[in-house]
Amino acid sequence: MGYKIFIKLSLPNATENEREIFCESLVNENWSRITALPTEWKASFEEDVTRERAIKIMHNDLLRAKNESKVKKVEYAMQITHQCALYTTHCAI
Repeated sequence: MGYKIFIKLSLPNATENEREIFCESLVNENWSRITALPTEWKASFEEDVTRERAIKIMHNDLLRAKNESKVKKVEYAMQITHQCALYTTHCAI
């Protein structure tokens, strides 16, 4: 079992169209929205993906979505899990 990342997003002052494009970009990168929590997303990684690589992929996916949607600011809280370990951080890009 590889790493799993959960993110809670905030797109301050983004238009509805920017939000839609942002979300479409995440879906295209194999992120899935947590149904009951519309601002929360998750992704799973293969066993051979390191913690550092999973975080880098997440960051690149968020940056790509930001650039494609023209959202000016992305704030997020992230949790990464691997078996019993849990890591949490809060960032903005």
